[in-house]
Amino acid sequence: MLVEPGSFDTDIWTRNVTIGKAALDPSSPNKERSQRFSQFVKSRTGKHSNATPVAQLIVRIANNPNPGLRYMIGCDAKVHLWVQRLLPWRRYECMITKLVKID
Repeated sequence: MLVEPGSFDTDIWTRNVTIGKAALDPSSPNKERSQRFSQFVKSRTGKHSNATPVAQLIVRIANNPNPGLRYMIGCDAKVHLWVQRLLPWRRYECMITKLVKID
């Protein structure tokens, strides 16, 4: 089974923003990009929904004798799925890189 949550208020936003020392080295070609991504993630920390509904969904799935394959939860997860289905991958990827400021 797949549980595909959108953006929920968990520590993933602070854990995943850790940037390697090499990327932050002044001579790194990725220094500015890494800093922009880090700032993007930090600016959204605490702006997400409480993750309790995700935990409740997982409990329901675990108690279901005949669970489905895919469970999407959160408005943004559903939006991302539809955008991925409608746009060619290259265009979707370009949109996401601009959104998270790593272009």
